[in-house]
Order: sequence, then structure tokens, then C-alpha cells
Amino acid sequence: MIGSGPSPLPIGGPRRSLLADCMAELAACGFADARRAILTLLSDISAGAASGSRKRAAAARRRPGLSLVPELTGPLSELDVAIRKARGSPSALGSVAEAAFLAAEGMAEQGAQVTGRCFLDAAISLQPEEPRYVHAVAVNERRHGRHAEAARCFTHAAWLGHRARRPRDVAAALLGLAATVQEQEHHAHAARLLGVAARYARLRSAPDAEADALLALGELRHTLGYVDEARGYFTDAVYAYAGNRAGIVRAGLVITRCWLQEREFVGCAKLAQTILPHLSDSITRMTVAARLARASAAIDCECWFEEAWGATFRFMGQSAGRATAEALLDLARAAGTYGMWTRAFVAAEGALERARSVGDPVLLGQAARIMAVASLPVIPHDAAREVFPDLPEELDEPGAGCSDELVLKPHTEPLFTAFAASLQARDSARG
Repeated sequence: MIGSGPSPLPIGGPRRSLLADCMAELAACGFADARRAILTLLSDISAGAASGSRKRAAAARRRPGLSLVPELTGPLSELDVAIRKARGSPSALGSVAEAAFLAAEGMAEQGAQVTGRCFLDAAISLQPEEPRYVHAVAVNERRHGRHAEAARCFTHAAWLGHRARRPRDVAAALLGLAATVQEQEHHAHAARLLGVAARYARLRSAPDAEADALLALGELRHTLGYVDEARGYFTDAVYAYAGNRAGIVRAGLVITRCWLQEREFVGCAKLAQTILPHLSDSITRMTVAARLARASAAIDCECWFEEAWGATFRFMGQSAGRATAEALLDLARAAGTYGMWTRAFVAAEGALERARSVGDPVLLGQAARIMAVASLPVIPHDAAREVFPDLPEELDEPGAGCSDELVLKPHTEPLFTAFAASLQARDSARG
């Protein structure tokens, strides 16, 4: 898979037939005032950043300002500067390609997918052997359900990363390939790919890449029901992430989700509290706080529940999207566990609105079912347990209650030891 290169990717620069689509998309995303600037930059890249022609120089002088779109000012300004510096200098094409790639990511984050793909195609046309750019194409193909093309692009990205001696890029491509085949229900193949990625990274002394593969392998094994085996992979991944804040956070997100599924509520609540102070991104904080609220409700720890409930909404702000819908569903389930039906209904209603905006039928169905049950005048326990899975099986089953002395189950203790060691290594590195 890595030893030889597949046929080159059929990717070229931005095509004229897409410019009208780009303009319409930018207008729909609220970027109408910046359309001319963005399309001029695309035209510059298509013409060749090193051409140095008088026509390009004149176009650069006519280029309007980019300050009208705050979300895109940074990446587009960097691209503008890179194009100017690269004029007549073929050796500077790499900076133009990288700036175009960053602009593509910015466009995609703002919802301008077609325009973002044009910038990505432009970056690849300038540097066709950069594995990160090919990897981004593979991610895009996978997102649109084109699994065969995604698999080919991930394979090509892995080969390019291997040839460039960049084990992290190889591991990332193999993880993407594993996720692609897993979506097609080829679980054994996915596990083999993840195992190859972990061994490849270990042999090339790339601990973060190895940890990424181990974490993904643990998540896959957990999905297939091999819970004990998954815990071993999770523990190894957390140790390998020592000193890597982003990796430790990513592991915490995966493990708290898995523990909610296992009904391992004490472990989930304590782990969420452990990693929450180390988070900086508001969306990640929102996700972890919502899981803390749900786990706290399940163990009848009302003080933790109320604190996490408020924190989730503070971190949420006016954000929308899938992560917000999932957080609101976690809050709705937490409120339902406590029998707070009005709060459960309101949270599910918010989740329904966000799920509708992203067009996710699964989240829509979950939110609608919670709203239907929460609005009943009398709610039988059996009916409630169908949509509020954290409810105890028996009405009089006691919870753990609020206590700093909540006892972890023996099988969760190694993971907490790993998190403590990795976080301590990070703090020592910062000191």
C-alpha cells in the first residue's frame, strides 16, 4: 500500500465553470462584498503564481481589500501576500500553495464548500505531492459518500507521506482510510489498517501518530463490543500522548463518550472534571460539560449537574451545528433522568432546530422522540427509559450522590493513572 505510488490524482487548478457556483455560494454565505477579491485570488493562482506577467501585476493592484470578511481576512490576506512575493520566483510557490490550502480550510469552515475546493485544487496544482493537500481531498470525498475515490486519495496521501518520510502524515492517511472502509462495514480491514498505522509510527519514533492510531483502534473495538480490549488501547494511547494537550483532550472526548454508552457514569463524570480545566476551545468545553451534566444526573449528583448545565450554555453561546445539537441532546437526557420534563423538552427543542439546520435525520429523530415523551401528561417509567437511557432500571434504585469520594471501578483506574501522568508531563514541559 505504501511501497509504490498509485496513479496520479486527476486534480487541476480552479475551473472556469465553477466560478459562477463560487460567486453564488459566497453570496449565500454572506460574503458578497468579498466575492471579487476571492475570485481574483483564484484567478491569480490559476494563471500561475510565478508568471510575473504585467496582467497579473495589474490585477493585483486592482485587488479590493479583504477586511470586509473578518472570518476570512487572515487566510486570504496571507494568500494575497504570498502571491505578491512569489511573482517571478518559482521557489516561493510552496508558500502560495500553503496559503491557498489555509484559505481552503477557512472557506470550508464558513460553509463555502465549492469555493474551498477551488482553493484546495489550486494548492494541489502548485504542489501535487504534498500529502496534507491530498489528504484534504480524501476527507472531502469521504464526506460526500464517494468511498472509492476517498480510499484512493487516502492511499495516495499515505504513499506521499512515506516517500517524504513524514510518519504522522502516513498515520493520518491510514486512519482516514480505516474510517472509510469502516463506514462500509469492513471492520476487520479497518482494524488491520489501524494496527499497521500504530506499528509504522512506533518504528519511526512518532508517538503522537502512534497514539492517534491506538485511540482510533480502541474506539473501533469498543464499537464492536470488545470493551476490555478497547480500554487497553485507550490506556496506551493516553500514555503515548504525554505532553500533547490536543491529543489528551481528543482521548478524553472519545473515552467520555464511550463511558456514557457503557453506563460507566462515575468514571465519565470524574474524567470530564479532570480534563475540563485543560480545555480552551469553547465547543469542546461545551461538549465535555454536557457529558458531565448527563453523567452527574445518572449518579444523582445534583450539584455537579446544575453546575455543568449552566457551563454548557455559557460555552455554547449562539453556536449552531452538529456538536451543539449533540450537547443539547445530552442536556435533555440529563434533565429527563431527573424528571425535569420541561427542561428536557426545551433542550430537545433546541437540539431539533440545530439538527434541522445541518440536515441530520438521526439527531432530528432523537430530539423529536424526547420532545414527544417529555410532553406527555403522565410519563410511565418504561416509556421514559426508551428515550432517557440513563434512567435506573428500577425507580427506587439509588444513585451515588454528590461526593468527592466517588469510587472508581477497578477497570477504570489504569486510565485515570494514564491521564494523570500525561497531564503532569504536559505541565512539566510548560514549566
